[in-house]
Amino acid sequence: MARAVEARSELTGTAGAYIHTMTTFHHLSVVAEPGGLVFTCDDGCARRVVVDRDRGELVVIDRGDPLALHRGSIGGVALAEPRVTPM
Repeated sequence: MARAVEARSELTGTAGAYIHTMTTFHHLSVVAEPGGLVFTCDDGCARRVVVDRDRGELVVIDRGDPLALHRGSIGGVALAEPRVTPM
């Protein structure tokens, strides 16, 4: 999985594309809270996301490791693997 992203190099100051790749898998555990289901990364990167009980919306509270593929589930609720496509 890779995604090309337009960025400016800190070393050269020039714009160009570089590739983000998902380098590792991290597991999310879940706790039911009054506001929804809170998924927290067990691998120490501090990622936290909440799934709203009423609307089903996913909100990222703490980003954690942006290069890790986070996955986890509980009962009938599962976070699907993302599909990353070139821009």
